[in-house]
Amino acid sequence: WGVEKKINIFKSRLNDLENNSLIIISAPDYPYRCPPAPYERASMIANFLKKKKTKFKILIFDSKDSFTKKETFLSEWKKLYGKSIEWVPRSKGGLIEKTYDNYIVNKDNQKLKSDFIHIIPEQRASNLIANSNLSDDEWCKINPVTFQLSNQDDIYVIGDSIDAGDMPKSSFSANSQSKVLAINLINRILGKKYINPVFLNTCYSFSGDNRAFSISSWYRLNNEKNRIVSLGTTESNVVATKNERLREYNEAFGWYESITTDLYL
Repeated sequence: WGVEKKINIFKSRLNDLENNSLIIISAPDYPYRCPPAPYERASMIANFLKKKKTKFKILIFDSKDSFTKKETFLSEWKKLYGKSIEWVPRSKGGLIEKTYDNYIVNKDNQKLKSDFIHIIPEQRASNLIANSNLSDDEWCKINPVTFQLSNQDDIYVIGDSIDAGDMPKSSFSANSQSKVLAINLINRILGKKYINPVFLNTCYSFSGDNRAFSISSWYRLNNEKNRIVSLGTTESNVVATKNERLREYNEAFGWYESITTDLYL
């Protein structure tokens, strides 16, 4: 199935939901692509149904006991959707072990029927990597100075498919990594010394109309130069004014335009 067809089916099923429907979303354990994605998705589904004046309940069953931007998401959900979104951490039965057409079974063997089940599965490197036997694990092991595969010569990998230490799997991370790879590959060709890189990741999340918030983090290599580690993080205020959320909402579109221009043009 094509991506567009899957999106249309997803939208059609949401459209068909009746009042008082229960929606279950699962969030996988780390690492996975775009850490805030399950929670932003819950926000956007809630926003869509709220506009339709459809009453609903969203349960987020989580394989973790915490998640990125947790306090801000919880604050935004309470403000915008009341008690319509509920997060269920792993320690309280959030780990889903089985799914069926209209119900789930968690690790405590509790069954819960749902009108709409959206599973975000545990993840690994792409099929291209796995089928080419380029990884011995779920993710590619790389030299973080050069991004060369640890078990291969002259093969370089960045982004979602690698174990990037503390760096999340995001397009901004991959873009930051690509610049380091390019510089140090040129240095290798010219026989020059490798740079000691610093990486950046910025991520915006939407909670509703005209409301967004962000997180930015910086990274470097550890002393042994075999792992990328965090240097620190800045986040939006958990409790922000309407204008602050609107400002970041507009910044998010500027961020998207900037990074797509950098990536594709």
